[in-house]
Amino acid sequence: MRFIKSLRFDIRLGKRQSLKNMSLLLLLSGFLFIHFIFSVFHIFYFEVHTLSGVEQLHLSYGDLLLYELGGILPMLQMPESGDTIPFPTLWLLFHIFISYTSLHFLQHDLSSGGIQVIVREKSKTLWLLSKYLWTGLSTALLYATACLTLFLLTRLTGNEGGFSLNGDLFAASAAEALPQLARSETNLFLSVVVLPCLVGVTISLAQMLLTLFMKPVIAFLATCSYYIAGIYYANPVMLSNYAMPVRSAEIGIYNFDWGTGMILCAVLSIAAVIAGVYRINHMDLATGRER
Repeated sequence: MRFIKSLRFDIRLGKRQSLKNMSLLLLLSGFLFIHFIFSVFHIFYFEVHTLSGVEQLHLSYGDLLLYELGGILPMLQMPESGDTIPFPTLWLLFHIFISYTSLHFLQHDLSSGGIQVIVREKSKTLWLLSKYLWTGLSTALLYATACLTLFLLTRLTGNEGGFSLNGDLFAASAAEALPQLARSETNLFLSVVVLPCLVGVTISLAQMLLTLFMKPVIAFLATCSYYIAGIYYANPVMLSNYAMPVRSAEIGIYNFDWGTGMILCAVLSIAAVIAGVYRINHMDLATGRER
């Protein structure tokens, strides 16, 4: 019961900020869709001739997500002089924006009556667990909102709502041929939609843990650095690899499968919660130092 009361307090505290974050995310999602349409028009100009002709290509929701939020394949060698180094700017912006939305939640809570809640409930553990739950739920909601918005825009413009992939578009964006594999729509959904969301939730929980040890701005810089390191280091240790669907086993070029990714997300999320509970119970909230 005390936990429910603490969670209700978090929901009331975070609701207004969540609506603001969701509005900004809707604008970002709209920008991603417009960017996709113009990019496709540029790539297939000699086939479609006009923006309205993009519909004739019968692109899918999966094509949109892979192009805009699929990340990039790792560089196997440095580009030659004069060539640009590939960098998934929109992918990174999307994920770090969502991470940023929960960055100051702990500090904002403490300055808005959180200490009184702890005193009343007589449990730092329950107080922190409600913060973790709210952060996880609000982060997942933002990912779901973005994915649903992009899906609706895909359908409203006459494109397909499934995950059939256009090989020519993939080759143009990834500079690699799309392997000819029998792909399950369910597995693609898990790899392209669900797993990046779970990775984002896990990293947000880890970021909340970091704010118990350091200033939020330092924790956010650590989060950004972790995402960027994953771009150039294709290793399961870098969880951000699983947030790049072009590297998923379902695509067939790399072997980051959704099952392993989900297990890693679960393990790391639990570890972040346990470490956070230990930290908060050995921490003086007034000074931010260990007792």
